[in-house]
Amino acid sequence: MGTDRPTDAVEGAPALAEAAREHRIDTLLIRPDGADLAREAWVGGEPDQVAVRRSDAQTLGENEPVPVRADDALLRAAAVTAADVLIVPPSDGDGPEDLQTGGRGALLRWTYEPTAV
Repeated sequence: MGTDRPTDAVEGAPALAEAAREHRIDTLLIRPDGADLAREAWVGGEPDQVAVRRSDAQTLGENEPVPVRADDALLRAAAVTAADVLIVPPSDGDGPEDLQTGGRGALLRWTYEPTAV
């Protein structure tokens, strides 16, 4: 998904971590055969302290972040914000690839408008 226009959905580890931190995940999408399903994320004591890198978690105010599976961190964040979770059937190879960025994505509660750099 492009980052140059407003969007109602995100995919990829950095965008999902940001959406979790901002409580914007309305529906978390997980495909069980996704390539990045067990990718590492860093979390703090609060469910919305989710980061892709350890240093990012420290900037969120967590002095001792812990490495966990990213899907576990996102499920935790989804649960405490009353987001839905949808398990997307594994790809059968015949159709277009859904959730191409590793098997995780999210529909957002409100449109994300990227800031100009």
